[in-house]
Amino acid sequence: MRGRVACGRRPIMRRVVLSRLAALADVGIARADARIGAATFAYEE
Repeated sequence: MRGRVACGRRPIMRRVVLSRLAALADVGIARADARIGAATFAYEE
């Protein structure tokens, strides 16, 4: 049973790590878009 539980937890941990990396990437993209948007808005004015 312990072996099954350990094997079952590893994929979950991987999913958690991947989800965190994806979230960080999304935040980074959002920040980059905000900077680009602010820059274009400043140029338009």
